[in-house]
Amino acid sequence: MTAIGMDITAALGQSAGIGRYVRSLSGVLASQYDQVDWRWLALGQDLPDVWRPPVGRLNRTPVSERNMQRLWVRLRLPLPVEWWTGSIDLFHAPDFYLPPTRRSTRTVVTVHDLAFERFPGDTMPGMLDFLRRV
Repeated sequence: MTAIGMDITAALGQSAGIGRYVRSLSGVLASQYDQVDWRWLALGQDLPDVWRPPVGRLNRTPVSERNMQRLWVRLRLPLPVEWWTGSIDLFHAPDFYLPPTRRSTRTVVTVHDLAFERFPGDTMPGMLDFLRRV
């Protein structure tokens, strides 16, 4: 059976926008591909439990999304998502940032918005630097 991991942090932490997209996407994918071993990943233990993925296993990292991104982006610690999801064939990052994975894992990343590139003056400098790095 194919094992697919997906970052659903936004689905738990954001009520609109990307959060709504991730909730809808995960629901549709899970219903269309019922022969998949779904491994959902949420960055952080402190996210509200207001929504649960329809099937599969929810895995949480021990530290927050912000701190995980610090480890991955600033410190460049190659902690692969498989530490939490277990071995997977594919990992989907639906919120513009692709965290480290094992070399054998195929990856998909969705970038929704490039406004920070078209209108850099409208983006906070710290956020602009971060978005350009990832």
